[in-house]
Amino acid sequence: MIATKESSRGAATPLAALLRPRELGAPFYFLAFNLANVFNYLFLIAMAKGLSAEAYGLFGALFGIVYLTSAFGNSVQVTLAKFTAELSSLGEKSRLGALLSTATARILVLSLVVALVFLAGAPLLAAFLHTSSPIPILITGSLVFLALSVPATWGVLQGTQRFYLLGASTFLNSGLRFLFGALLVIAGLGISGALVGIGLGLLASAAIALGPLRAAASGRSGKEEMGALSTYFWPVVIASIVVAVPTSLDVVLAKHLFAAEQAGVYTAASVLGKVVLFLPLGATFVLFPKVVHRRAQRQETSVLLGAALLITGALSATVTAIFVLAPSSLFAALVGSELADAGQLLRWYAPAMLLFAFVIVFVYYNLAVGRTAYVSRVLLPGVLVQILLWLVGQGSPLMMAQMTLLGCALLLAGSLIHAALPSGTRILTSIASWAGRPTYAGDGASADLSEPAGVSQEG
Repeated sequence: MIATKESSRGAATPLAALLRPRELGAPFYFLAFNLANVFNYLFLIAMAKGLSAEAYGLFGALFGIVYLTSAFGNSVQVTLAKFTAELSSLGEKSRLGALLSTATARILVLSLVVALVFLAGAPLLAAFLHTSSPIPILITGSLVFLALSVPATWGVLQGTQRFYLLGASTFLNSGLRFLFGALLVIAGLGISGALVGIGLGLLASAAIALGPLRAAASGRSGKEEMGALSTYFWPVVIASIVVAVPTSLDVVLAKHLFAAEQAGVYTAASVLGKVVLFLPLGATFVLFPKVVHRRAQRQETSVLLGAALLITGALSATVTAIFVLAPSSLFAALVGSELADAGQLLRWYAPAMLLFAFVIVFVYYNLAVGRTAYVSRVLLPGVLVQILLWLVGQGSPLMMAQMTLLGCALLLAGSLIHAALPSGTRILTSIASWAGRPTYAGDGASADLSEPAGVSQEG
């Protein structure tokens, strides 16, 4: 009878797997994450209305560079979240402290080196972006340092599933970005003011998240071996950079290839279209440490993948339909009459982001279960194809948006094919079947459960 009760408690629908009573911080984080995205878009829309079309094109390019840099920072967050979740679930506090102490010191040094290299190349970047003012590029250099280092604090919060504090930190970052960025642009500081607003938000977010990082690192005992972390880190770096390419490199290319007004229109379409991608992303971030924790305990994980895909599909498809069917007057109201033509591009760009939102879920799930070969087999080839498609479609902003849709479709197809390979067949089977039956935590539905809890290179 006791076993029956335990089995009953182990039963999980997809949503219950993400929202267990003892983990109510997860829905709070999901809400805070999406409220933060609201402020992110208010910020970008305020910049679209506060800057000229030409200035907005330059801002979009510099923001895209920061976003690409944050991909490396995201790999820091993902790696620390993974090892924090794994060691915490095993009760290895001293090992965790030693690992965090060593890792954060290396991250700070590396972030500084990258920022200095970026600043050294500032004149070349200014020439590439056709701008004579060095100040925005110099400010971007400081943002490169913050974008690389601040995510270390978020990774610890994510790995320990401290979703209340992670949600507050995320919201503060976006809220202050909007507040200070808008005020500084209104004050006449233009692109430089917008970039300073981004930096102030990152600094405030790091300040409130720094305490848990220090507390976790203070429990160190001896020196932790960094080999496993390094082995895992570099595939995650490649994955994070590759994931950022379809949503940022196109904006940089548009600024280089097209006239200033055309680049501004494409940037506006990209900004609005990313709502489709970012709206469900909170569910994916909640998914990651839970998958790592359950896998370390040798419990089933694919039910969480099914839940994340369900939430992503429901939210992203709704926003995509709105963008595709909306009248042009809506876009004029959102980004101003100068950039209203972004609505025509969105009819292609928004569906592309819908497909890419599903790709993101597969990326984080494969990294959580240690299937890092997904990066070299699917992500890297897929993004190289995407870049080639952009070069083919450089004739107009509309053609570039169409090539983005084609590239994202190929990436999703590759992700599904990879999941259907022998090591991933049970994942698809479980996703297809969870709607018709409850899944038990120990039913072994994931093919990865037979692997050790450490890092795996299995495809």
